[in-house]
Order: sequence, then C-alpha cells, then structure tokens
Amino acid sequence: MYTDFEDEEGEITGKDVAGIMGAGTGLEQYRRKVESYIREHEDNLTIQRIKRNRPVTEQDLSQLDDMLFQASGMGTRDEYDQAIHPDRPLGVFIRELVGLDRGAAKEAFAEFLDATRMNSVQIQFINTLIDYLHRMG
Repeated sequence: MYTDFEDEEGEITGKDVAGIMGAGTGLEQYRRKVESYIREHEDNLTIQRIKRNRPVTEQDLSQLDDMLFQASGMGTRDEYDQAIHPDRPLGVFIRELVGLDRGAAKEAFAEFLDATRMNSVQIQFINTLIDYLHRMG
C-alpha cells in the first residue's frame, strides 16, 4: 500500500516552554528521575541495607550518590547536591523513598518491647509505628 499526500499543517515551528513550566519544574523533574531510579534499583546492595536498617559505609553512600548523580542527568555536582537532597543525608532521603523493611522495624523495636512492660494499647501504638515506618516508602 502506498500513499501520496501533502502535509496540510504547515511548517514546524519551535516553542520555548521554559517560561510556561516555571523555574522549579526542572529541578522537580530531576528529583523525580532520581526517585524513580532508586525505586527501580531497590535490589542495589546499599539501598537494601538502608531499607533493612543495616549499617552502610561512607564509601557505599558515596558510590550510590555518584550513581544517582549520573542517573539525574544534571550538569554539575553542585546543582545535584542542592536539588536532590539538600536538607537531609542521602540515607534518610533513600529511606523516605523505599521505607523500612517490616522485619527490620520489628527487630529495631524488639529490644525496647522486651525491656518494657506495656499494656495492649501501648503495644498497638508500637505496631502502628512499625506499620508507618514500613509504608513510608
């Protein structure tokens, strides 16, 4: 099958959308890229350690931060540092996105629960906290 027709729409013209989208939108898009990368790579060892409340080294965090900088597509490291997680450490930023593993949250509270005598309402409150930490991501 062959077709032979002319474009009736006219010439292609460019449009500057920077003013339409606003200045903050670019940074929000970069941040969404990084957040998406973290969620897609939850099997990364450092991300898993953070999610499971296990210790991570400065080198682990530095390597992960380098990977996130590359994934962001931002031009300079300073732009990245100011836009992606300027107000909190990288580990906290990642924990907010992926949450805390339910088992890790229970383990973190286990010693406290064992050492403290609580009534059923207090135990339910602790379980509510654990659920919150687990769903945070």
